[in-house]
Amino acid sequence: MKENEYRMTRTQEPVNTMKISILALCLAFMAVTFTGCSGMLDVPGDAPGLNVSSSTGGYSVAEHDGTLDLNVTLNSRPSADVTIPVSINDTTEAETREAQLVFTPANWSTAQVLHIDGNDEWITDGNQNVSLVFGTFVSDDPGYAGLVKPSMGITVIDDETDSIVVSPVTGLTTTEAAGAGHTATFTVVLSSNPTANVVITLTSSDTTEGTVSPGTLTFTPDDSARVPQTVTITGADDIIYDRDVNYTIQLANAVSADAHYSGMAVSSVAVTTIDDELPAVVVTPTTLTLAEDGASGTFAVRLLNVPTGDVTIPLTLSDPATTRMGIDKTSLTFTPGNYNVDQVVTVDPAANAYDDGPVTVVVQLGAAAGYNDFDPDDVTVNITDNDTVGMTVSSLSRPTTEDGQDATFTVRLSSRPTDDVVIAVNEKYDAANNLNQEGTVDTTSLTFTPLNWSSNQTVRVTGINDDILDGNIQYRIQLHVTSSNDAAYLGLAQRLVTVINNDNDFIGFQVVANGVTTNTGASAVTFTGFATDDAGNLGYDYANFTIRPGSEPTANITLTLALNATGTTYQDGTLNTTTLLFTPLNWKVTQTVQVTGHSDGTNEGGHDYAVTVSIATADTYYSNPSYVKAPSFTIFSSDNDVNNEIAYCRKSGGFGTSEGGGKAYFWLITKDPVALSDDEPVALESTDTSEGTVTANVTITSANWDRLEDADSNRAAVTGVDDADVDGSVLYTIDIHQSTGPLAYEAPDVALRNSDNEQVIIVGNAVGSTTENGGTATFGVKLGIQPTDNVSFTIAIKTGSTEGESLDVSDLTFTNANWSDWQTITITGKDDHQVDGNAASYVSFGPISTADLRIDGYQHPDVAPVVNIDNDKLIYVTNATYYGNLNGGIAEADGNCNLLAETNKPTDLPGATFLSLMVDGTTRIATTDGSTDAGQTNWVLLPNTEYYLKSGSKPYTQNIFTTNEYGLPSGALLVPFTTNAGDTFWTGLNADWTTSTDTCGGWTLDLTQGRYGSGNKTDANAISAGSASNGVVKKIIAVQQ
Repeated sequence: MKENEYRMTRTQEPVNTMKISILALCLAFMAVTFTGCSGMLDVPGDAPGLNVSSSTGGYSVAEHDGTLDLNVTLNSRPSADVTIPVSINDTTEAETREAQLVFTPANWSTAQVLHIDGNDEWITDGNQNVSLVFGTFVSDDPGYAGLVKPSMGITVIDDETDSIVVSPVTGLTTTEAAGAGHTATFTVVLSSNPTANVVITLTSSDTTEGTVSPGTLTFTPDDSARVPQTVTITGADDIIYDRDVNYTIQLANAVSADAHYSGMAVSSVAVTTIDDELPAVVVTPTTLTLAEDGASGTFAVRLLNVPTGDVTIPLTLSDPATTRMGIDKTSLTFTPGNYNVDQVVTVDPAANAYDDGPVTVVVQLGAAAGYNDFDPDDVTVNITDNDTVGMTVSSLSRPTTEDGQDATFTVRLSSRPTDDVVIAVNEKYDAANNLNQEGTVDTTSLTFTPLNWSSNQTVRVTGINDDILDGNIQYRIQLHVTSSNDAAYLGLAQRLVTVINNDNDFIGFQVVANGVTTNTGASAVTFTGFATDDAGNLGYDYANFTIRPGSEPTANITLTLALNATGTTYQDGTLNTTTLLFTPLNWKVTQTVQVTGHSDGTNEGGHDYAVTVSIATADTYYSNPSYVKAPSFTIFSSDNDVNNEIAYCRKSGGFGTSEGGGKAYFWLITKDPVALSDDEPVALESTDTSEGTVTANVTITSANWDRLEDADSNRAAVTGVDDADVDGSVLYTIDIHQSTGPLAYEAPDVALRNSDNEQVIIVGNAVGSTTENGGTATFGVKLGIQPTDNVSFTIAIKTGSTEGESLDVSDLTFTNANWSDWQTITITGKDDHQVDGNAASYVSFGPISTADLRIDGYQHPDVAPVVNIDNDKLIYVTNATYYGNLNGGIAEADGNCNLLAETNKPTDLPGATFLSLMVDGTTRIATTDGSTDAGQTNWVLLPNTEYYLKSGSKPYTQNIFTTNEYGLPSGALLVPFTTNAGDTFWTGLNADWTTSTDTCGGWTLDLTQGRYGSGNKTDANAISAGSASNGVVKKIIAVQQ
């Protein structure tokens, strides 16, 4: 496939199970024009599609002021306008200037330029791969309506690092057969000029599917290194029907004498080879399900290859005597002229007056005469019986949400009544919604007549926002016992529809500071960027924020604010309030905190001080630090009172420069106003220009003497200077000279540090993670500077480490020649037999021994180069209870195990996910024979793994069971799931871990039974104590994955 052509699919058309390749599906939906398909199958005409190409040949964009221009055209003329939404999946890295492209029947073939601009986030994060996302096509042209083009890979080049950019790294395809689409290309480019040749070797992971040319790329130390070099991939043909095959073009680590590029890893490129051996006859669909008195169904047949003459396919029924259905054709004839045109067969169901149950009839497609007797797929037709008394109630279409998302379910009768049937609808059936606190319905009754009995009537359920963090609430809607003069339909049993209303509230505080809105939570957050002055001239302009809770509390929340000087006892500010009260009624109203500078009567120098916040409440969540921590605020105080006529002021937060050119800013302000006609020029000078430089002159005016604005003339910028010395963080001073205006005052100097960017020892190049079952990983060590003599030091697992078992080396030596080469160390993980989460493995370094006096005796601090993966897993039981009809089945149960509002879920295992210890016989199975992993499907327990019960906090040491090689516990539990004998939990399990017949219909149906386990049990009753109606509530056992 060409690099500018992509497969496309329709979102509206159903996906059918067919024994054909994806290429046949492409043609079936008439939604592609890529040459990998049309070239092999000789599809006449130009099918709807989209062509995208780069004007430069590459698909990368620089993050700083970079732009990538893509040329986009349609593949064929539409009959109506075609609108295509476009976006980037990660707008922190790049953005499209255009939100959509619109093609008309007049301009469809004229290239429209799609501009992609890089976004500089000012951090060193390496090159990032993002996706150019094409939304669903919108058009009145049926050929283009609903098409979806796959996303394209775009590489955003980081301008803070040297890097090797490969673009694109995904989405490439080649065809087996020669011709259009047989090749694909990608480009490789350096982000900067190297100091020596950079050589990259390229290989194909599977040369039976594709080859790569050239085999090596060489970038020379000049501007050509930043010109993309094109690599061509050529598909390889075979004679087997092996379907589409994925393989990779592997790019070896760069080889260069340039230390920046030496050993640099290079992204591999994913490629798919499109198979050209295809089945000969396409039948779609191969299964039809028709109602006895419902509409007809159809299936289509066509050939995929041009025959040499007429081809006849006979059609017969597996039961020629059936009265339940018929077909409108007995044979199909294809010619070389119409071989690829669908021939449609209509299947007509026949209604009868008998309750004779469903029937299956097969439409048999015989051998294709004149087409090598190819045997096409038969079509299975399932005819459902409509002559039963009852009602059909669907599950809810989706959860409702507190944001107002609605959902629907439908109701209809199963057969024609002789009189009207009335069903009352009661959404207040359960206590959880007895006051409509979770949802409402749009109707209170449904009436079915002898005329409309078979039509679905829709009930719409709308979620209600309660502003309380109460989790995803489950309740049921009651369809009352039926009322009718038809005796058969009088008194049909009530039905219940389960509803999940998803919570939208969070625990924490919403803080708006310096124009940025931040939601806090369980992590402590300190806000900076504030400033006051001792003279009070700044007022609270640069020291104010608003705050409110993130959800409605169940009790009053009192926030107490206090000022705390950092490292001093000076009182440098005044709060407009020291208490904020939020109630269940006013919690949505933001409250403003303002801090004004205050004179402390002394010149102590500028410094930070803090506004601390404490929380007092009876609310379960807001009083628990595991869910929310109070924010704090750091403010800088400028010392412009008493004798200081002029003083420097900055905003709180980090203040310093770095050798990479990092900047720091401060402003000069005065104690008293500056007259309109009396500017106050001030000269500035760095005491150490080898560490930092500063704006030579600033001017205080009547307009900025009490302002801290970026564009004002009283702002000074300090820039860090790079050196080649290992000198650490160096303190230097900005000398503020005596002003030359009317004040003629020399303000106190400004001290700051310049951070060193030279590292003596560099630890990195880590590959993989260790595991507690003895798994290994590697990391690298090299020097950051070239020594004048050999350098030796020891390396070992840090004393007392519970995560690292051993290193494969204990001593490292570097020379003047190999100082910049990675030396690889293998580290082995350690098993601690407890659930403590994935934890860092620390290593320690001994002092350096060398004749190079610059670094002799230097000892690198402890580092954690890899993470040790915990192989022990946690189990907990939910506090919340649920009906057996979970609506969403196993998936819904799994989601309930990970809810923020689930108070039993551990909060000290960040990132841990849990699945329910439940089976349904289809999507999740533990075992089918009760002793091995026979039939096991999506099972939640790992083999040969220790499982621990949540009790207290991390580390968790209470072992509940250890699984065998089949992922099944051996024998009785060591401890019960809970010690409360009254606890019960849905499982669907028999005593031998096989699936019970009682699973509430896969946990999605009413009027069914579900198997459950009991608390305070260690025998089989722990998982299989009995069966209960889906109308009762039980807990869920959650298993860490």
